[in-house]
Amino acid sequence: MTPVQETEEGKIETPQIIDRAYGTSYTSLGQHFLVTPSRYGEGFFLATSPSVKNRMMPDFQKYMQERYERGEYDIPRRKRHLLTCDPKELREEFRKGIHAQKKTYKLWDEGPAGIDGYIGRMGMTAHVPSRRSGREAGVLSKWPVYFVSPLFKEGVGINYLGLSHVCEDFGFGVEKQASVICVHVAAAIKRAWVEQSDPSIPENRRRIKFVEPSGPVYLPFLIDDLRAMDIVFRRYVIREAMKEIDKRELDIQDNYDPQYLQDIENGNIVFEAIRQQKKKVKPKNEAEERTLKARVSAMESLRGDYLWNAFNRAGFRREGLYALELKGTPFETPCETYERNGIVVRPVFNMDLPPLLDVYRLSGERQVFYTPLKDHPFANIGREQEAVDDRTRRKGTRQIIVPGPDMIPELGSTFIHPIFRNDYRRLILEHYQGNKEELLRRLGLHRLM
Repeated sequence: MTPVQETEEGKIETPQIIDRAYGTSYTSLGQHFLVTPSRYGEGFFLATSPSVKNRMMPDFQKYMQERYERGEYDIPRRKRHLLTCDPKELREEFRKGIHAQKKTYKLWDEGPAGIDGYIGRMGMTAHVPSRRSGREAGVLSKWPVYFVSPLFKEGVGINYLGLSHVCEDFGFGVEKQASVICVHVAAAIKRAWVEQSDPSIPENRRRIKFVEPSGPVYLPFLIDDLRAMDIVFRRYVIREAMKEIDKRELDIQDNYDPQYLQDIENGNIVFEAIRQQKKKVKPKNEAEERTLKARVSAMESLRGDYLWNAFNRAGFRREGLYALELKGTPFETPCETYERNGIVVRPVFNMDLPPLLDVYRLSGERQVFYTPLKDHPFANIGREQEAVDDRTRRKGTRQIIVPGPDMIPELGSTFIHPIFRNDYRRLILEHYQGNKEELLRRLGLHRLM
């Protein structure tokens, strides 16, 4: 039996993963890079002068109003006065929201004047202002950035190899086996892009020195000033999580450089998440604690003792970081990916559901922008449906199955742990859109234990 981890606060650690960041991902020389529009948008904002930010207030307010009137903009009731208030008040809401999270106004007050660096034959080096106070422990007033090149290269168009950086966001990603292209890196690249593309900038305002550049600076996301400001507004004024902002921004085709979009369609770039931690649950009493520990132990046993061995025997290989399953539903879960010859299997461990397997049989055709299936996971349990795999954006069929005697042929079968039998039975009776009794009999769940 797999031991159950208990934290000092009396919480039980579960197998459910909580994601920290979600975006486009690629692998180069064995290193994972996560590239997100929210960090690029905020980096663009950091590289914009305060005077331009101030002048943008009326235009941004109009931008919000138009989208809200078309039903395209979700803004909480408590903030709707910002649609019609004096632009100066809107500006102060920005600054107040930034200060509340960063304890300084630097994200607003800084601009290109605070960025310096050079691009040479061996890489790009830059210094970028921190968004937090340099008086805080572990925070530098300027963050040093180094990587091989911001110039376009064949393949995924990006060459962030050798990326060296020490901010908290980047450091956390490295702990989770991914190099996250953070706000500071994005700000440095944006400033280099602006200076290379605009020869009219006076020499005394140029911050990036180019030494024998061999090509154009490359931005994977072409986020304009208003959308960059919108990203900052949603993060700091509305307090929306960056990963939620990214899910929305990644669905907007105009945000992508055409070459970057082509690389997604070519299969060089996928959509993945990095993990924050495992979900922890605090039981209310001793009876609930016993039940929770038994459920967690059964899930861990299924994952480690059975599924891992079944995947190995059947020739499935673990791929990439984490993929989002049941996307857009209350049960959205980051999951491991196991793949073999176009068959993709993801075990779904979510504490609001008994364990499930999401199985895809994928073609070579891709559909980058799609609407995920949002039915309850048990509505079509066992049925094959046409679907798009969120990670690769490949089209094919999807089948959500109960890990038990009705498993896919490639993995064989296993028994349904008694602790989950009533859960499976209840959810099938409540949500399955078909012959419930026939499905229960096939799974051996027609009799109560």
